Amino acid sequence: MEALNEVATKLVKDPSIRHFMVAVTLRHRMGVKAKALLDVLKKIISGLQQGHTWRKYVKGFIRIYESTFGKNGHHPHAHLILTLDADAEWDPEPFFEWIERYCNRRARKQNRTAEWMPGWWEEISPDQLGVKIGYLGKADKMGTALREVASASSKHQPMWCMPPKAYAELYRETKGMHWFRVGGCWSTPKTGKSDEELDQEREVMGEEIAHIPSRVFERMTRAEQRDALSVICDRDLTRDQVISFVIALGGGIGAPPDPWGGAEEEEPPP
Repeated sequence: MEALNEVATKLVKDPSIRHFMVAVTLRHRMGVKAKALLDVLKKIISGLQQGHTWRKYVKGFIRIYESTFGKNGHHPHAHLILTLDADAEWDPEPFFEWIERYCNRRARKQNRTAEWMPGWWEEISPDQLGVKIGYLGKADKMGTALREVASASSKHQPMWCMPPKAYAELYRETKGMHWFRVGGCWSTPKTGKSDEELDQEREVMGEEIAHIPSRVFERMTRAEQRDALSVICDRDLTRDQVISFVIALGGGIGAPPDPWGGAEEEEPPP
């Protein structure tokens, strides 16, 4: 994210552009495959980028696909930062009304329904641009957009808190998703990567080297859980250091047991 912050530092000095945070999502229900929803979402975003209105106003963008899992099943959605070619006098309402109309129409053609919540778009002040980039960059800490999942109460929590079967379903359904992209004025040799580079990065960063059983994680206090996550997400630590830390917490080496394999997890040491 350092490269994106370098670009942001330059862009905030330009009075002829404005920045907006946007969320595009679909209605979802338990039992629908994540890939089916992601395919629809990607077609919607791709269509938006080909539209005349988009090409007229959008000078650059940052986009990340994210997927959560809760009481209504898989919930893929897209977060975007749009840099628009517009000054302080420009009214953004018609532009975002166009996005909403287009997404609704494109979703219906694929037998889906777009879903809109209050605050689905908001303007980003120059002093908050770096903060918003950091929000999108949270997923980068673990090399995947699945760092957090939604519980039934819609509060975000670490994915280790999920029942193993639900976590495995989420992981398998969304593993390898094309999750990060920049374009236009955000694209530089440092920030722009080819699909091949992104695939290689995901393959390396998404490797499962250790796991913590959900019941072990649930026994920790909130503070202990936060401390554990801060260590696990620390890229300055070596592989051996991470494995040693996870084992000390009661975890194991490699991927978690297959929840459909029939084998029971071993009881962690007292």
